[in-house]
Amino acid sequence: LEQMRVQREIREHLLSADSETKREAEERIAQARTSTDAALEQIAPLLDEAGQATLAQFSAVRAQMVQNNDQVTGLSRRGDTAAGLRLVANEGQADWERMEATLNEIVQ
Repeated sequence: LEQMRVQREIREHLLSADSETKREAEERIAQARTSTDAALEQIAPLLDEAGQATLAQFSAVRAQMVQNNDQVTGLSRRGDTAAGLRLVANEGQADWERMEATLNEIVQ
């Protein structure tokens, strides 16, 4: 759920011309990341070996998403919305598809 909120905030960041709105979106992104980190720390000890492997996959995909999202917000802050949108549409979409597959494994 937090990942979906982050994507919403990324979209808000890209669509806003207001620096205060961008800053607020970045704060909400940071809060969502902190919340996700805490949740992962809580569930990690409860997982068996297979679950740990899946969690490692999730964490790797999430790290790539964080990196891409940081690039997008940087582009957005510099006013290069078009490049940010391209990054979201290309690499961001691929990351989300990997994330979705990993989440499906966790749920099953």
